Amino acid sequence: MAWQDDMTQMLRILIFDIESTPTYSDARLEEMIVTAAHLVIQDINFSTDYTVSIMSQSITPDPTTSDDTEFVNFVVLKAACIADQSTLRSKVNSAGVSVKLGPASISTGTNLRGHEVLLNQGPCAAYDEMKWEYELGNANAIRAILSPFVGNNFDPRSLGGGGTDSSGKQGYR
Repeated sequence: MAWQDDMTQMLRILIFDIESTPTYSDARLEEMIVTAAHLVIQDINFSTDYTVSIMSQSITPDPTTSDDTEFVNFVVLKAACIADQSTLRSKVNSAGVSVKLGPASISTGTNLRGHEVLLNQGPCAAYDEMKWEYELGNANAIRAILSPFVGNNFDPRSLGGGGTDSSGKQGYR
């Protein structure tokens, strides 16, 4: 049960759910982690082949015992992103409700701007940036063309070279 302990604690810290009575139970965070792991292995190729079972809530082999910190970090960031999206969805559903009855009024308008900033600059953005850096650092992902390129529709006559035109000027070579 190593990944459940380590990754759940990491996720709890990332989403600031560290009060004495947390918002999410350990079981709910483990569900988020397994779901995130399923999404991450579809998104990124790792050297270890992980098997993720949503129904049995398992990740094999255990990434914390094999010290696969890259996989652990990607999964925890993705799970934090899922948690933030869930929070924003809840806030959006309750935002802007206003009830008026005669002179009395009740408004539950909340500030969603902070949650939007969190999504754009929080764990979701960190996941995307880390993924880009991981793929860029992977030598298999970088290729360069170091020679002249000729496409299927290349016609050397369109270069205008090889002789002189009617004004006596020499074309391109």
